[in-house]
Amino acid sequence: MLKALKNIITQWWVGLRLDHAAGVRSTPAPARNPGEGIPIGQTEEGKLFIQIATKGCPDCGSRRFAEGPSGGMMTNIQCENGHRFNIAPMLSIAHRI
Repeated sequence: MLKALKNIITQWWVGLRLDHAAGVRSTPAPARNPGEGIPIGQTEEGKLFIQIATKGCPDCGSRRFAEGPSGGMMTNIQCENGHRFNIAPMLSIAHRI
């Protein structure tokens, strides 16, 4: 039941974050440091996360993922064809493993 609740919360949070990740904001944030203020959807990590969340695996197109070890906000996932990613749904980022 805890895993099901985690999946529901993650799906809800991903839905909220996709608009933010795509750069939809009422006013742009002022940039203080290089790269700061750039919408997460315009970074490589953000683009990869959006690809996984909306279209599935960017390498093979599979929409079936198995959850692996997790720690903090990061979770390892693997598609049915073996492509592995480290995602952080709360931050809307993903990395290839």
